[in-house]
Amino acid sequence: MPPLILYLLKANLVLLLFFMAYRLWLRQLTFYTYNRFFLLAALAFSATLPLLDMSWFYAEAPPLSSGFTIPLPDWPADAAPVQEAAPNYWYWVLVTYLSVVAVLASKFILQLCSLWSVHTSSVAAAWQGQAYRELREEAGPFSFWRTIYLNPRLHSAEELRALLLHEQAHVGQFHTLDVLLGQLATILCWFNPVAWWLQRDMRQNLEFLADGQVLRQGLDRRAYQYSLVQVGRQPQGSGLVMSFNFNHIKTRIMMMNKQESSSLQKLKYLLLFPGLLVLALVVTTSKAEVPLPAAVSSSVTLEQPASKVLPDSIVYFVDGKRTPAESIKNIDPNQIDKVDVLKGEKALEKVNEVGVKGVINITLKKNDGARSTGKGTRVDASVSAGDMVKAAENLPQDAVYLLNDKEASLQEIRKLSPESIKAVSVVKDSDKMVQKYGAKAKNGVVMIYTK
Repeated sequence: MPPLILYLLKANLVLLLFFMAYRLWLRQLTFYTYNRFFLLAALAFSATLPLLDMSWFYAEAPPLSSGFTIPLPDWPADAAPVQEAAPNYWYWVLVTYLSVVAVLASKFILQLCSLWSVHTSSVAAAWQGQAYRELREEAGPFSFWRTIYLNPRLHSAEELRALLLHEQAHVGQFHTLDVLLGQLATILCWFNPVAWWLQRDMRQNLEFLADGQVLRQGLDRRAYQYSLVQVGRQPQGSGLVMSFNFNHIKTRIMMMNKQESSSLQKLKYLLLFPGLLVLALVVTTSKAEVPLPAAVSSSVTLEQPASKVLPDSIVYFVDGKRTPAESIKNIDPNQIDKVDVLKGEKALEKVNEVGVKGVINITLKKNDGARSTGKGTRVDASVSAGDMVKAAENLPQDAVYLLNDKEASLQEIRKLSPESIKAVSVVKDSDKMVQKYGAKAKNGVVMIYTK
């Protein structure tokens, strides 16, 4: 999975946690300033927590045991399989994601340009000492950053006072910053409905803050609510500005008439916020990122090739069967499921022989014994000798046959007794073999070793 996709999944998971907490426990409270910073924190932590590396907190350093040298087989150079390229679905996922981001970002830029056009077409004005930009067209009042925009000809003097107080609350508390951050979240997380719901709740909470500021100025509650209904029916501005939204007016009136929440309810923020942080850290730290101690590497020292260690000092078992050290070289390392290393008393329990220093148990992946690698086909050392010969017989007549590293005919190979065969390696479509044995090696090379 591409790192960007993984980051987005984690970020949106954190966003979901904070949004659910807000909806379940905080939205109905009248602590609008606390709610504002909680929602801003949701955006901040969803963007930063997935970037933190917390693997050090989960992983423990394994105790190192005494050193023990074991040989690794000298794997053939062409043993590594060449995997066929799978369809790159993630590429198209990224292309789709970035395409939609580009479209939404373009729309955002167009909104800014449209707002600038409105600004240049308006003129500076003032009403009872309050500065604003006078609009020439019929549009509802709104504010952006530190500027208020309205058409005074559409409102009575009483409405103008309420509107200017309301928009000044938005301007004075820098509510445009919240709107822009929410807009950025919807652009980057467009596929997540939570991002859009969070942006809506952020704007709604900012309106609650502005309404409370207006009422604290001594304005009549009912008169102000009536002016909201009247102004809410006028054309609205861009999604980047703070404007009156008729769809939210009913909720705003309900919150204005609601009794203030008890101070004890503030404990919810004190308890909820740390708990959310811990939970977010847990869910954004993937188990795959936590380094786990390797059983072999913590207790043994690997050395290559096998010829550097006495052959009798290490005993090999492949799928529970004792196997000569020479045959281990013929095993494709990509077919190994796991390797268990025994030493000391455990090794002697497995093989009670003098001079044995260790036992290596090799477990192969479950398959049919032969596999195609795209660059060659190999037969596992665990396959029976009879099956090895059958695999050789299926090759074309003009394949290359090697008997104990010397070329042999197909008739000679078929005369071999399965019990006399120690190891077989079958390779197809190997460029290395073609270079060594010529064009006839394209049909396959069978390497057979007898006991």
